[in-house]
Amino acid sequence: MTEDRESGAALSIGADLRPEELVGFLDLAPDAIIIVDEEGQIRYVNAQTEALFGYRRAELLGQTIEMLMPDRFRQRHIDHRRVYRGQPRIRPMGVGLALWGRRRDGSEFPVEISLSPLWARGGLYVMSAIRDVTDRYQAQERLREAEERLRLVVDGIEDYAICMLDPEGRVVSWNRGAERIAGYTAPEIIGQHFSLFYPPEDRERDKPAMVLQLAAANGRHEDEAWRVRKDGVRFWASSVITALRDEHGALRGFAEITRDASARRRTERRLAMQYAVARILAETMTLAEAAPRILAAIGSALEWEWAALWRVEGETARCMEVWHAPGVEAVELERISRARELAAGEGWVGQIWMRSEPTWLPDLDRAADPARAEAAIRAGFRAALGFRISRGVDALGVVELLGRQTITPDPDLLAALTSIGHQIGQFVERERAEEELRRTAAMLARQADQLARSNAELQQFAYVASHDLQEPLRMVASYTQLLARRYRGKLDQDADEFIAFAVDGATRMQALINDLLAYSRVGTRGKEFTPTDCNTVLERVLGDLGPTISEAGAIVTYDPLPTVMADGSQLGQVFQNLIGNAIKYRREEPPRIHVAARRVADEWVFSVSDNGIGIEPQYFERIFVLFQRLHGKGEYPGTGIGLAICKKIVERHGGRIWVESEPGKGSTFFFTLPVRAEVRHAPGDPGPTDDRAESL
Repeated sequence: MTEDRESGAALSIGADLRPEELVGFLDLAPDAIIIVDEEGQIRYVNAQTEALFGYRRAELLGQTIEMLMPDRFRQRHIDHRRVYRGQPRIRPMGVGLALWGRRRDGSEFPVEISLSPLWARGGLYVMSAIRDVTDRYQAQERLREAEERLRLVVDGIEDYAICMLDPEGRVVSWNRGAERIAGYTAPEIIGQHFSLFYPPEDRERDKPAMVLQLAAANGRHEDEAWRVRKDGVRFWASSVITALRDEHGALRGFAEITRDASARRRTERRLAMQYAVARILAETMTLAEAAPRILAAIGSALEWEWAALWRVEGETARCMEVWHAPGVEAVELERISRARELAAGEGWVGQIWMRSEPTWLPDLDRAADPARAEAAIRAGFRAALGFRISRGVDALGVVELLGRQTITPDPDLLAALTSIGHQIGQFVERERAEEELRRTAAMLARQADQLARSNAELQQFAYVASHDLQEPLRMVASYTQLLARRYRGKLDQDADEFIAFAVDGATRMQALINDLLAYSRVGTRGKEFTPTDCNTVLERVLGDLGPTISEAGAIVTYDPLPTVMADGSQLGQVFQNLIGNAIKYRREEPPRIHVAARRVADEWVFSVSDNGIGIEPQYFERIFVLFQRLHGKGEYPGTGIGLAICKKIVERHGGRIWVESEPGKGSTFFFTLPVRAEVRHAPGDPGPTDDRAESL
C-alpha cells in the first residue's frame, strides 16, 4: 500500500477484484457507478449506468471511460486522468465542475461526478458515481438567462439611473441610464461613495448617510432634491433607495433608482408662475401695487434670487421695484439700480428693452453695464435672465432676474416669459386707459355740472323771460287790436295794413311765448308719476278739441288703452299735440285719426295715425327740434314747438318718439312708455304681446 493508502486517501477491496461480488450492492445505488482501472478501461458498471447512458454492460466493459464523454472533452480528460493517477484522492460531488456525459444515441447531458480511488490486486482503480443534473442545470441556466436579461434590461434603461450600493454606500454597479444622467462612466464611479452626487450643502449636513439610515430602517426611502452631475451642473432628481437583505435579514446593500425630474419640475414651476402672475394681475389695479408680488412669484418659481422691474417712460427706463430671496444681500446692487436711468440699448437692461425675445446671459462678466455687473458679482450672482413688458411692438418695461446658479432656460420657459411680458403689457395699457378714463370722467362730470347749471339758468331765463313778457305783450296786443277796431277804414289803406301786421305779430308772439313757457315747464313743473288711465286722458283731450274736430269734420277712433305710470297732464299734452297736428296738416278729405297701443317687451308702444299730407323722410328728425317748421305761417299756423314739447315729455317718462310717413298717404307718430311694476291692468286694458310693431 502506498503512503496515500496508509493515510486513508484510497480504499482497498481485497487482493482480487471481482466486480460480480459487488453487483447486488451497487445495483441498488441511485447513481450510475463505474469502476475503471489505471488505464481508464471500464471494469464495472451498475444497472443505473445502463439506464443513464443507454449502453448494455457488455458494450461498456473493456472500453475506455472517455467513450461516455463528448468528443470535445476526451483528450482533456485523458490528461486529467493521468494527473489524478499521480495524486489519487476522494473528490465529492458538487465541487462546481462543469461536466458532461454522452449517451449511446449521441445526446449530451450535464452530470455531477464523485471520484473514489480503490486499491485492488496491487493496482489503482477509480470508482465514479455519476448523477444526471439536467434539472438543476436547466434551472441554473434559466436563472442565469434571467439574470442576464435583467442585466441587459437594467443596462439598457437610459431614462433611469439604476445602481447598486454596498452597505456603506459605495457604488458596485452602474447602468447606462446612470451614466447618461450623472455623467460618470462605470469605471469612474464604481467603488466611489454615492454622496458624490449630492450638492455640497447636503454633504455638509450629512444627508447621504441619513438617507441610507432611513432606507435601512424603513425598507425604502423616497426623495426629491438637487443632485450634481460630473460637470457640476445641478439637476432635480426623484430617487428611491431600497434596502437589500438576505434570507437571514442581514443588510447586503441598497438599490437606488433615480430619475431626472428637472423637466417636470420646470413645467410645474412654470405653470405655477403663470397662474400666480395671472392671479396677481386680476387682483390688483396698478402696476405699482402688482410689481412686488409679480417679481416674487417669478423669482420664487424659477429659483432666481434677485429681480427688478424697470418701467419705460418716454425715452428712458427707471427701476421701480426690486425683490430678492430670503437671505440674499445685494444692497449695493439695489442702490445702483434705483439710481440708474437707462436709454434704449444702454446697458444690459437697455439691450433687453430692444429685443422682442427673452435674453439669457450665462456669465455676468460679459454684461454691458459694468457698474451693475460688478455689484451683482460681488453679491454672488453668476447669470442673468430678462424679458421685456410689451404691448404690440411697444416696450413698456423690462423684468430682470439674477441667479447664483447657472440654470439654462429651456424654450418653453422663454415662451412663458414672453407671454407674461404681454400679459403685464396689457395690464399696463389697461391701467393707462383707466387713468385716462378717470380723467375723462372727471372732466365730463365737471362739464355735466356746468351744463346742468347752464340748463337750469336757461330754463329759469326762459321762464322769467316768457313770464315777464306776458304783461307788456298783452298790452301791445290789446292796444293794436283796439286800433284795428276803432280806426279801420278811417285811415288810408296802408294804415289799415300796418295795423293788421302789428296785431298779427303781437298775436303770434303771445302764442310763441306761451309755447316756450310750456316747453320750459316740462322738466320743472311736471307732476309725480302716478297710475294714469290713458283712456280717461284721451277722452279729456278729445273733449277739449271738440270744436276743432267738428269744424274739420274729423273722425277720431281709438283702441282700449292701458294704464301707465305717468304725469297725466303732460301725457294729455302729447295726445293733444299729435291729434291737433293730424287735424291741422290734413288734405281736402275729412281727417281720419286712430289712436292705439300695444305692449312690446317691457314698454307700451302708442301710435297716432292719420290720413294727412305726410312728411318727407329727410324731415323725420327735424320736426322734433324747437322752432323747426316745414311750412310757412301762411300755410299752416303754429310756432314749431309742439313736437319738441312732445319729445321732451316722452323722454321725461323714459320713452322715445319717432314718425313714419309717406307724402300724400298720411303719417303715424309712435311714442313709448315703460311698463312699470306699480301698474295693475284695468279691465279692458290690452294685455302683453310678443309681437313687435312694424315701426320698431
